[in-house]
Amino acid sequence: SGGEGSDVGTGVGAEEVPMPPLEVLLLLCKRRAFWHITLGKALLLAVAIGSFVWMPTLYVRRGQLTIAEVGLYLSLIVGFVSCHDIAGIWVAFFSRSCGQVGVLAQLGGGAAADVMFKRTGDLRWYAWVPAVTSSAATPFAIWCYNTESDMASLALFVIPTLAANCFDAPTSALLMSMTRPTQRGAAYAFFHCVGGLVAGLGPWLVGRLSDAFGEEGGAGSAAAGGDVSGGLQTALTVTQLINLWAALHFVLAARALRAEAAAAAVATPRGTADE
Repeated sequence: SGGEGSDVGTGVGAEEVPMPPLEVLLLLCKRRAFWHITLGKALLLAVAIGSFVWMPTLYVRRGQLTIAEVGLYLSLIVGFVSCHDIAGIWVAFFSRSCGQVGVLAQLGGGAAADVMFKRTGDLRWYAWVPAVTSSAATPFAIWCYNTESDMASLALFVIPTLAANCFDAPTSALLMSMTRPTQRGAAYAFFHCVGGLVAGLGPWLVGRLSDAFGEEGGAGSAAAGGDVSGGLQTALTVTQLINLWAALHFVLAARALRAEAAAAAVATPRGTADE
């Protein structure tokens, strides 16, 4: 049968119909793993979107690069986006799945989780991979915002950009494995609804922190005669620590999956598990 923690059938019987969304939500509310996965992904998205929105402003304020150069270099890192309207551009940009770098990272994150699952049969690898990648990329992101050279900063930015795309495939696969086919549509909708609401706070949080760190009279403020990018640089640095918070949720999700699997094994009579 499937990996540890999986209670999913592979098909939908003729008599099965999709569950009402409210019933699916009530079932998911009882599963700690679902909420840890959802919050972990939402926090990573908040950091990623907040960074992508404010990084061009940071580089322009430093004065080493022009707006045209910043746009060119960031587009090469994030990847080219092919869309036909403004709405599509924004959706593709923030989803990061259409970029060349994003595609490679999505495939890499999903493949790594698949390989480890095949070797161990442990479904928790779909939570551990996002925890490892987000934690490992955090020092590089902090270094990226605090190096003096903008070109070095852009080079370092490649690493957190890759990590920001690695979590989507494993978390989506994990959600599918935790739900029955008749529950997946509603479950996926709630998953992305919560993630989108939290992720939207990313740019706002960076902006508020930038104002707080660079307020009049503070270090790095224009009024104090300092670097006008100081407040924003500190804000971007501090928000990267949220990645570690997200990693903790993925670790807790893996622990919850193990507990749920153990509870299911106790509740399932011997000889019926593979029926």
